[in-house]
Amino acid sequence: MIKLSTIAAISTPNAVGGIAVIRISGDNAIGVAESIFSPYGGKKVADMAGYTCAYGLAHDNGERLDDCISAIYGELERLRDCTMDEDVLAAAKKQLKGQLAIASDNGESQALSMGKSLLVFGRVYDDETICRQIDAVTPQDIQASARAIFAPDRLSKLVYL
Repeated sequence: MIKLSTIAAISTPNAVGGIAVIRISGDNAIGVAESIFSPYGGKKVADMAGYTCAYGLAHDNGERLDDCISAIYGELERLRDCTMDEDVLAAAKKQLKGQLAIASDNGESQALSMGKSLLVFGRVYDDETICRQIDAVTPQDIQASARAIFAPDRLSKLVYL
């Protein structure tokens, strides 16, 4: 497993404003967040699922600083930084090929799929070719795609206050 240093960075200008954003990432990001943030309702940051938000209190050694929101992006980081398990990928491939087989039983669905393939790729791929392409996908391919799609500079968040 890859060890990632824990870092924190101020992500908003050093000026008076409506909000301030601090980004924390790395192996101990949850621990650092729990040391400065307490969600209202008592739920721990460590118990929050990936890609969720919680409203709570920012504090420094027990001194109340302000109300704030904690956002957890753990799943996207895991997709980017860790290679997918071979068994999980095999199950996903099996499900995808099963869905392809079910869709092939429906003439309307097949016609729509052929039309999309022709528009996007300029040709129609048969089910055997698609299954071979699915089988050729590796955990490294998934990780490379996740790194490109979920790169931190390509993600955005919206905070309502």
